[in-house]
Amino acid sequence: MSDLKSVIEGGVYVAIVLYVFRTYLILNKLWARRHSKEVCESISVMALLVSYGTTIPFFLHRVLNGHIEGAVQDGMALGYITIMLLIGSGVWVKGQKRQGFWALFRRALRLERGEAADLLKNFIHPKKPKEILDILGRIALIDNRLDEREILFVTRFAEEWGIPLSWDELKDSVEGDERSRFVALRESVSDYLATHPPNEQVTQLRDAVTALIHIDEQVADEETLIADELNGLFDRYIGSYEDATNYAVVLAPQAKAQEEAIAALLPQVRRSEVAGGVAIVAGHFNSRSYATMIRDNYRTLGVLSFVEQIPFVPGQAQPAQWWRASTAWAIPSDLAGALDEED
Repeated sequence: MSDLKSVIEGGVYVAIVLYVFRTYLILNKLWARRHSKEVCESISVMALLVSYGTTIPFFLHRVLNGHIEGAVQDGMALGYITIMLLIGSGVWVKGQKRQGFWALFRRALRLERGEAADLLKNFIHPKKPKEILDILGRIALIDNRLDEREILFVTRFAEEWGIPLSWDELKDSVEGDERSRFVALRESVSDYLATHPPNEQVTQLRDAVTALIHIDEQVADEETLIADELNGLFDRYIGSYEDATNYAVVLAPQAKAQEEAIAALLPQVRRSEVAGGVAIVAGHFNSRSYATMIRDNYRTLGVLSFVEQIPFVPGQAQPAQWWRASTAWAIPSDLAGALDEED
């Protein structure tokens, strides 16, 4: 009997070691990705709170009754839950570090519930409600798949504000290829920010956009791409970013005629003399994936182009109306025609 007891006790210590190893394997992968917004939003903060409720009583019971091995394992479980809670709240996500844990924690809970009613309460009297509806409608249609939950989400906003909403008209307005839809949506957000809405309202719109993207429980690649770019716009506007790295799309015309066509049809671009020719900065963007899409748009027309990462410089002032600095960089049809003629 004593031998069996020894085996069981030895098994307990082995189990503790295995538990530590398992926890390390899980946290190691998550820790490396703690800056990712998608990873943070995939963690259920509500489930972690429930885990506290089911673990703490056992931990205290084992401590009070001298069950050291069990108490150690429960203590490690509480440490694991706490780290997961911090990651799930987004405290290490780029652009959110200055908001404070409790603000991020409340936001994570609100987004997890995904209830339009909560967001509606915050949006009682928004500035430019028609523009906000247009943005939400375009978000719902960005992946060319309209879910009933997305329709209900946006419709509740429209009904609350007393604004007629026609999905047929909205669908007609977003017709076109994928890149055109992306650029039109970004322009809608830029136009809205140009009206100088309160920071609180912009934060609420960002939350509504995030909730809408996740409401059908399927985040398409198109939604991920545009979400990264729009969140960068929102965070820059409200000043909640710490790493304001942006990405410039640079054009390198290979012929004088090509350079003149770009300069004539896009006069606002910045032109620089570089070794071997001319470089034209076509726009600045908040995410590499979005900048790459714009770059590819130019490349399809035969324009040599590339993406240049511009690092954040602490204390560096943002240019006036920076949100408009890159809204015109869908290739205009007349520019496409001019470049085709030069070919």
